[in-house]
Amino acid sequence: MRDRIQDDRRTEQLTLIKGNHRFVFYYPRGYEPSVLDAMHDMAANPESPFDLEDLSILDRQMWQKYSAKT
Repeated sequence: MRDRIQDDRRTEQLTLIKGNHRFVFYYPRGYEPSVLDAMHDMAANPESPFDLEDLSILDRQMWQKYSAKT
């Protein structure tokens, strides 16, 4: 399924490499708020290596991509 998602030209990708962790998010255009909500939930989990700083980085990356396409 991931290959199918990656081939869809309307699918966006966010990637963050942090130490030994690689966070890759695929999502359809228009679902940015839902993706941010999911990333916020990850960052709020104290057991997750994904934190609020990571969320901020990917949030900025997401909106830069969005702004460039509008």
